[in-house]
Amino acid sequence: MLPGCDRMSLPSLRAALAIAAVLGVVIPRPDVAAQTPWVLEWLQAYAGGRESEIAERFRTVSSLKQLQDDLDKLAPKWLEGGPAVAEAHRRAIVAFALEAAFARLDQGAQAGKLAEWSCRQLRRHTPPDDFDHRAHLAIFAVLAGAVDPDALEAHVAHVKFQFPGEPRLALERAIAEELRGAPFYRPGKQLAADIIKHREEAARRYADAAKTEATRGEALLRLAHVNNDLGRPEDALKALDQGDAALKDPSLVYLAKLFRGIAFERLGRLDEAREAYGQALAIRPQAQSASLSLAELTFRQGDRPAADHMVQMLIERESQPDDPWWDYWPGDYRLGLDLIRAVREAVK
Repeated sequence: MLPGCDRMSLPSLRAALAIAAVLGVVIPRPDVAAQTPWVLEWLQAYAGGRESEIAERFRTVSSLKQLQDDLDKLAPKWLEGGPAVAEAHRRAIVAFALEAAFARLDQGAQAGKLAEWSCRQLRRHTPPDDFDHRAHLAIFAVLAGAVDPDALEAHVAHVKFQFPGEPRLALERAIAEELRGAPFYRPGKQLAADIIKHREEAARRYADAAKTEATRGEALLRLAHVNNDLGRPEDALKALDQGDAALKDPSLVYLAKLFRGIAFERLGRLDEAREAYGQALAIRPQAQSASLSLAELTFRQGDRPAADHMVQMLIERESQPDDPWWDYWPGDYRLGLDLIRAVREAVK
């Protein structure tokens, strides 16, 4: 373990460095033309059923700010027409902007602003419908993926106004607060006391979100992570014991095993920690986070050759398998593709 690093510092650093890769960072081509001439053409193609094709083209967009300005200019004319045409065009332009923001999350805050532009179009529509609900959920994924906790929390209020019964609202507020205490969020601009404050508040919010059946398992899983970060491994294990039965998503089950192993290790229960890491790897074989945790534990237990072999195997892999830990911090980003597809379906 590196001097001065806590148990989660290495995975946290990997997560911070991996977020850009996970979010599909694409360097814009130098020959991309000015956006304005093609925005309407792409929007028409998107509305005409060529969503997948246009989604790929979004990866070449060099400035989401310029795209947003273009959409502001063409929206009034685009939304003209009879009720059926206007509604079809409203859905298309909202989805179009969301897809662009999701494709270029590497532009950070600007991706969040474009997602908020979509939200403004949704809030103007009354009464809200199923398309609006799907789009709001996709916006959660974009804002979390852009690592914009303030916008994420503001969006909770927007959704609550139109869909007060949405079960994920409390969980999204908690995710926003945990992001504020993330090791890579505003590095050097927060005191240690500020980070602890954010994590304590996140713990309270996750406990509140756990009262909702639909989000109970995920809220308790994330509560366990916060408790580990706060140096409360016993509380982390209690949260996992309460929430494990509600977890169905294999990625979340993997994280539960990983966090359980970390808690056991901090308590000095090393055999139980080894078992937990092994259970995580049974779900996601060769996943980096559990593999490194197991290698470090093996080293600490005195078997350096075995630990070196584990690390060497990781280094020599030509490609890394999917690791749910890489998607932990950006919250609903892990659901983004499915949520975007749901929006596409409702455009038609």
